[in-house]
Amino acid sequence: MGENMRWRRRPRQHRGWWAGVPLALLLLSCILCMPAAAGGVTAEQLQEHIEELVAEIRQTQNPDGSFRGSQRQWIVGQTALAVLALRSAGLPEDDPAISRGVEYLLDNAPPATHGVYERSLVVMALHSVDPEAYRGQIEANASYVLRAQQESGGWSYSRTGRPDNSNSQFALLALHAAALSGVDVPPEAWTAARRYYLARQNADGGWGYTTRGSTSYGSMTAAGVASVFICDLWLHVARGECGRYPDQRPIQTGLRWLSRNFSVVTNPGHRGWKFYYLWGLERAGTILARRYIGGRDWFREGVEHLVGDPRERVLAGTQHEWDLMRDSYRLLFLAAGNAPLVLHKAEWDGQWEPRRFDARFLTHFLEQEVGRPLDWQIVPLEAPLEQLMRAPMLYISGEGDAAWTPRQVERLRQYVQAGGMVLIEAADGDEDFDRAVRRLLRSAFPEEELERLSPEHPLYTIYFNIPEADRPPLEGIQGPCWLSVVYAPRGLSCPWDVAHFEHGNFRLGANLVAYATGMEDLEGKLAERTWHVPSEAEPGERGGAFVMGQVVHPGQWQPHRIAWRKVLEQVSERAGIEVYSRPVPIDLQRDSPYEGHMLYLTGTEEIRLEPEERDRLLTYLERGGFIFAEAACGSERFDSSFRELMRSMFPDRELERLPVGHPLLAIGEPLEEVDYSEPVQRFEPGLRRPYLEAIEFEGRAAVVYSRFDLSSAINGHPCYWCLSVLEPSASRLALKIVLYGLSS
Repeated sequence: MGENMRWRRRPRQHRGWWAGVPLALLLLSCILCMPAAAGGVTAEQLQEHIEELVAEIRQTQNPDGSFRGSQRQWIVGQTALAVLALRSAGLPEDDPAISRGVEYLLDNAPPATHGVYERSLVVMALHSVDPEAYRGQIEANASYVLRAQQESGGWSYSRTGRPDNSNSQFALLALHAAALSGVDVPPEAWTAARRYYLARQNADGGWGYTTRGSTSYGSMTAAGVASVFICDLWLHVARGECGRYPDQRPIQTGLRWLSRNFSVVTNPGHRGWKFYYLWGLERAGTILARRYIGGRDWFREGVEHLVGDPRERVLAGTQHEWDLMRDSYRLLFLAAGNAPLVLHKAEWDGQWEPRRFDARFLTHFLEQEVGRPLDWQIVPLEAPLEQLMRAPMLYISGEGDAAWTPRQVERLRQYVQAGGMVLIEAADGDEDFDRAVRRLLRSAFPEEELERLSPEHPLYTIYFNIPEADRPPLEGIQGPCWLSVVYAPRGLSCPWDVAHFEHGNFRLGANLVAYATGMEDLEGKLAERTWHVPSEAEPGERGGAFVMGQVVHPGQWQPHRIAWRKVLEQVSERAGIEVYSRPVPIDLQRDSPYEGHMLYLTGTEEIRLEPEERDRLLTYLERGGFIFAEAACGSERFDSSFRELMRSMFPDRELERLPVGHPLLAIGEPLEEVDYSEPVQRFEPGLRRPYLEAIEFEGRAAVVYSRFDLSSAINGHPCYWCLSVLEPSASRLALKIVLYGLSS
């Protein structure tokens, strides 16, 4: 990652003041600022609970760096489990609790009596901290685990003793972490472990603790599902062939058992080990990329129980688990399960998964780049928009002829309109799927064209600079400042699917996610996201409604087709004002500017108005009209030509920055600080205040101008790479501008 590329959170907005606002607008502002009703555990409450657990685990650390709860044995294992849990919560590797814990793990070996269990946890902990720096220690401990694998394919606590499904799970999770760290794990180990688990799966689809026939219960069934999947994953990588996969029926029958017996308040089929089960449930749900198990949102329900229920109910059913173990497993469920989503992979009725492991390894590659846990999930293409919008990118892969339902086509269009980015690939350049994709995009976006992207497009250089010879051909549906759909007609996913991490397609995948997110830090799964999809219905009669007119001119006058539809609809919905929901085109050569209660002027190219058009505009302003102008995409050509237009119309006046406290800025929700793109920070370092310029006329702002693009962010596709305002600031500024125009 380049030093200038970083994931970061935007600061929260702060409250301002209300002086100088007319009474009607003050009342309207109160309506716009009313908080939405909340239900269930919030992202903030979850984070507070995570921080409480982190604090409790910190208190168990000893001067020598070890972690030790009420249990006086398995000190190495307890320490490794604590380090793993703390890392899942986001503690950096140089945090004293982590660095001291790692130092203890490096200096102390567990006794042979439970070497498999403890060394497996050591591998997972070191992998979570720095897989490259601790590669030698990871490999040494993984070698011990490999040597301890028994002829049956399973593991016990040590090299001898009866193998069980719990120790075998820990061993496989360790070997999985080791393989991701670059350690060579022989295929024979995965084959034997898979055979072990299949031989012990019960007829009901579940797993017990030891042999087939022992009672199935939740923690062991979750362990069996995740363990078989891990074996399938690495056997596939060892073969190195895209599109060939083991039989999934053992995993599916295990999932059906978890679905039938789903619970987050007990370990189904067992009286104890509840938190161990919940960690296993998180592992199974995450590794299978499923938000729902048996139609139940396992993470949301688990959070509601662990965070929202009384402590005595939370601790019920935790027999055999001591304090540090309970806290660590709880933290692993809550923090690891809350890892931000970077993409959704769309499921639809057809060959939607020609590459089973592509998104998994791409997400792992991204994790290594940004240095934090990330996640992805499989979702039905027709899923509620609220679910789809929890990831910044929707990935559609396929092969063969395909057809999508009208509901799926509509959902795809809504996702893009709400601000999502879509990546589509024809696996291995499948021609039938290519034709189907082109039909899909014509249906979903009839006003747009799929265009070949230039080899110089920022997608090839935005994060990794991909050599020109390694740049696969891409096509896209482009807005004025962004890409909303990227299509790879020759495919991208085969190297992802077989974990060929050195292949350029991994770096291109990282670039795609960087473009979709703007390298902004992503929030966890419970974070509330806001969006607005404009209505497809034609607006009614204008009547007495407030109307925004949009000035037609030769300089790309309508770069953002739907942004201000969103703003106008939100004004109508939230404030109860009768508003005509679409900007009305006004050609100043033939239309009256008075058709609009305010006028909107924007573009990406130079403005060229004829003298009579300028005169009509000037008369409109002199008679009380109001104009808002915006440099779309932060265009320099628009900016310079607009300033020249204002000088020609107002030779004795200057565009001047609106002062703090101006009535326009005081309308609605306070906005003392604004989120700006990085180019704005370079344009004017340290800028945090709203930046609008105006020409005053008889004590009012007759012309208001934004040098920085607002509409891209309002459209849902922020222009991170140009002079722009980001959300939520852009929408808040736009609301203030419309309300000020309404008062005019």
